[in-house]
Amino acid sequence: MIVLASLLLFGIGTTVSLAKYLQTQSTNEKVGASATNASKPSEVFDLSIWKLTLPIDTKENGKSPDEIVQPELSTYTSDYFKLNSTRDAITFKSPAGGSTTGKSSYARSELRERKSTPFSFTSDCTELRKPEEACWSTSIGYHIMTIDQKITRIPTTKAHVVVGQIHDQPDDVTVFRLEGKTLFVDANRYSKPDIILTNNYELGTRFTVSFEVYDDQTIYYYNGQEVGSLPVKYKNGYFKAGMYVQSNEQNNQFGEVDIYDVKVCHASSKAAASSECGSITPSPTPSSSQATATPVPTIKVSATPQATSTPKPGISVKPTTTPKPASTATPTPRPTTIGKISGIQATSPKDSRVVLTWNAYPGATKYRILMSKNNANSFKEQDSTSKTTKTFNLPSCKTNYFRVVAYDKKNNKIATSDTTSVLVAIGSPVRPCNN
Repeated sequence: MIVLASLLLFGIGTTVSLAKYLQTQSTNEKVGASATNASKPSEVFDLSIWKLTLPIDTKENGKSPDEIVQPELSTYTSDYFKLNSTRDAITFKSPAGGSTTGKSSYARSELRERKSTPFSFTSDCTELRKPEEACWSTSIGYHIMTIDQKITRIPTTKAHVVVGQIHDQPDDVTVFRLEGKTLFVDANRYSKPDIILTNNYELGTRFTVSFEVYDDQTIYYYNGQEVGSLPVKYKNGYFKAGMYVQSNEQNNQFGEVDIYDVKVCHASSKAAASSECGSITPSPTPSSSQATATPVPTIKVSATPQATSTPKPGISVKPTTTPKPASTATPTPRPTTIGKISGIQATSPKDSRVVLTWNAYPGATKYRILMSKNNANSFKEQDSTSKTTKTFNLPSCKTNYFRVVAYDKKNNKIATSDTTSVLVAIGSPVRPCNN
């Protein structure tokens, strides 16, 4: 059962007791008690605070993918959301090239956090789209999510997937991401360096990850160990968990993840988290056949790093997996110093055409191009190339922002560019947009 204990009703100034909350959970007391006997996904872990976004559009209106909410979610199962073969986890499957949400280029089978009765969420949120959706701030309260999972399939072409997010409006804040064999924390929206969890992830390896948010910082955990933090303020946060593929190559390619448990807690403060949340770090017992990854040295984003050897009050930071076999070599971490790509420039020489160019970066074999259509902070991957130029056809008289990220032959991120922008031209010959 997900433990969501006494959360401060921000803007009201009262609290709800843990006892009162537990009274509302009587229908969920058996969730997770005997997962191998589960007959449907909702018996693996509590789905009451989630809605499910699917990679299909059965309405076929081209506007949005299917969403499953309560009470339908309590009995729902499909090829994209089902019990795994051992009936102790939920399998989330998303095909590359599936139906996408309006602000994304990629498909997903993914849970999105919603409000949980009887709690209210912070009034500090500014862009809550629907009253039933969760929304919280880094400045108020304490927020944590832990996912116990294993990735079992990734696309063969552009082998990138996301398996845990913090989102706000209008884009993701930070994610847990797998690219090939490299599992890492990505906060590209803020031009922060990646935090590498392992460079040698093997499909089918079970692991846990956590986001812990309070006092305008987001702290990351991998297998119970703190591995880094992001000192960034945001007001419209919510958690997401599942399979979010980062590829549109079809031809029967897909991503798949088995999730054994997702635990979420919102508390009134960090100091109160120990009593209000307890320990929400899962303690899975991997089978002997499951390899155990060892976290690489911490890469701190914050200016004042916190020691990873000291447990933080209110959260268990004990390793939740067995020690790594001595015969398994520790992977060599990829570069932790991110270079700068120079010479980035965007021009619009004719109607609806944008040409993006930049200088080659030493050792780079591939470049990912990130684009924002509405501002300079909300970027999504637009394309990739091995060259140092790319041409796009885009709507005229709209300003677009671009950023380029360089990768080496082992798919390690080695450099990023500054942001450049361009107003897309109209007409042939080109004429001013207000004419």
